[in-house]
Amino acid sequence: MITEEFYTNVELYRRGLFEEIEYHDESTNELITLHSKQVKALRYLVDDTVTYVGFGGAARGGKSVLISLAVILECYCYPKTRYLVGRKNLTMLFQTTWKTLLKMLNNFGFVIDKDYSYNSARKELTFHEVGSVIMAKNLELKPSDKEATEFGSLEITKAFIDQSEHVNVKIIEKVGERVGTWMNYNYDIKGKVFEAFNPAKTHVSRRYWKPYKAKKEKNTRKFVRSLPTDNPGEEAIRWVKEKEVEFRDGTMSLTEYQKQVKGNFDYDDDPTVLCKHEDILAAFKNTHVPLTGAMYLTADIARLGSDKAVILVWNGWTVVDYKVYALSKLTEIQETINLFRYKYQIAAHHCIADQDGLGSGVVDNCGIVGFVNNAVPFPEMTGQTYSKPQYNHLQSQCGYKLTERINKHQINITADFSEIEQDEIIEEIGQLKTFKIELDGKKHLLPKAKIQENIGRSPDFRDAFLMRSYFDVFTGEIDLEVFVN
Repeated sequence: MITEEFYTNVELYRRGLFEEIEYHDESTNELITLHSKQVKALRYLVDDTVTYVGFGGAARGGKSVLISLAVILECYCYPKTRYLVGRKNLTMLFQTTWKTLLKMLNNFGFVIDKDYSYNSARKELTFHEVGSVIMAKNLELKPSDKEATEFGSLEITKAFIDQSEHVNVKIIEKVGERVGTWMNYNYDIKGKVFEAFNPAKTHVSRRYWKPYKAKKEKNTRKFVRSLPTDNPGEEAIRWVKEKEVEFRDGTMSLTEYQKQVKGNFDYDDDPTVLCKHEDILAAFKNTHVPLTGAMYLTADIARLGSDKAVILVWNGWTVVDYKVYALSKLTEIQETINLFRYKYQIAAHHCIADQDGLGSGVVDNCGIVGFVNNAVPFPEMTGQTYSKPQYNHLQSQCGYKLTERINKHQINITADFSEIEQDEIIEEIGQLKTFKIELDGKKHLLPKAKIQENIGRSPDFRDAFLMRSYFDVFTGEIDLEVFVN
């Protein structure tokens, strides 16, 4: 039988008295109240301004409990509404957040088939008394639907996304377009996307952590940082003490301690990362890098003209000028390349553009070098002789060579990039990672598709930067067949 305590909480939620909400946890025999960070997140969830609410940043901050409690109370506050609860992997959703949701229902005396039913085919939980629905959703971007169009027909009141650091930002944005489309007008409530996540250098860092840290949050996107030390529950307190002991005696790694306990978004120990964060930042301050007078131009052009185009002008290894087009238009790009060539007196064989899609036309029309990502890498000089290249293709070779320059502080960026563009450059160069190394030692860079999944966009700046390495590794006079066969 549904408890009176539950109906009291529904009324408290409706009135915005979140501090007074409490419930008895059957599994721990504790009386649970919401801590201050959870209350703050709920205020964003019900206001008239914020669309995206980010919550969490560490383990035991109360993410799953808050999602479960909020979605149930919303369902009862607003009868016949519809809510999405999702995660990248549906199996993991059912093993984590959904399990917590069912536990919460049990705390309030809900009985399946009496008070609610679950349709396993549709993955929907329906409350009999109020007719509201909670939909469990697999939020993984499918190769056959790269623009997440399958989520474009959703009709939902609000959405709750767990572990959103792993969900492609295209899906999150598409879900964001669909919240507010089911009964919101009837109740005069704003559509919302509630995202819970842990520290990660993916889109959550760019969208939530960096603006929060810099005190430059948007009015429509807010982050509430909730650490295990914010949680007054006995289980959380005990967990923190245990982890402190495990860290001191070496059982818990520094990595896990920084992320799970301290919620450190800036800590980066990924062994596949090829550049340290501070070395990437230094590229904007390496004034010691000489201007050699040897001018180069690199251009990344969207394959089908749907993404932005990036054109960089180099003096030696210093970026001195640039142009970015939101959309790749053949005529504009060609005109810009020709203008830059004239302005900086750049020889055609010192200009390079990717030869995929529209880039092929630019290469032909401007008479410049074409960069083929999957081309055979060039042999490298070892002592006085050339050796077989240890890369799967040219793009990987150039990417690794770029990271060597960055790590040795041999690259400088003086062009007047905007703050947003600088953030994108830093984020994209941070995605220069080792994807795998074959048995024969051949190295693979993290593929573009994986990077797009991590940051939610094409790494156009990264590609324009790594192409500069082409002019260092190019050995046109060498017979490549000798080294690749």
